[in-house]
Amino acid sequence: MGCFFWTFSGVIMASILKVENIAHTNDTAAVTIASTGAVTFAKPQPPLVGSPVALSGLGLKTFTGIPAGTNRFTVVLDDVSGASDGGYLKLQLGTSSGLVTSGIYLTHNSNGTSTNSFAGFGVTNATEFRLTSWTNSAVTMCGTVTFTHLGGNKWMQSSALVARAYPTYFIGFTGQVNLSAECTQVKVFLATGNFDGGSVNLLLG
Repeated sequence: MGCFFWTFSGVIMASILKVENIAHTNDTAAVTIASTGAVTFAKPQPPLVGSPVALSGLGLKTFTGIPAGTNRFTVVLDDVSGASDGGYLKLQLGTSSGLVTSGIYLTHNSNGTSTNSFAGFGVTNATEFRLTSWTNSAVTMCGTVTFTHLGGNKWMQSSALVARAYPTYFIGFTGQVNLSAECTQVKVFLATGNFDGGSVNLLLG
């Protein structure tokens, strides 16, 4: 709601614009004004980068061109699996200079069962984030791996993953890395062999 003023011969005239919706030319609502005066703005959803990428037969998938100023992005995994035992999941971040492959990653993962027993695998100077606790080629992974900017090109990795064939197990996967410049890319790959199923995508924001 806004007021508009015109001046004619020194006299000020006011007019009030009365609307319920403000929309784009394609009729997509941008602003809604309730009878109480409350204003609601449209909240765009974070964009997926194109369609999901089928992984079967691929050794890796690298998403490049992460926009400058991005403070969070998420790798989305759907029924992803490797063809070889020992082909556990790995991820690397990169800058405009290339992927960071040096031993500066802090990475930790664990698995556990309904009996509350668990095993942890932590590395303080790894060359990537690695999910070494899941090495069975029969395992398919679903879930998300989220990267959050902590400031100063420091990134935190956290995950929410499940293995549908093993419902009594939980999966813990997290880590942190300090980059030398702004993050512009992320690589998804395996310790050995190629993927034999599933898809991957990237969610920005």
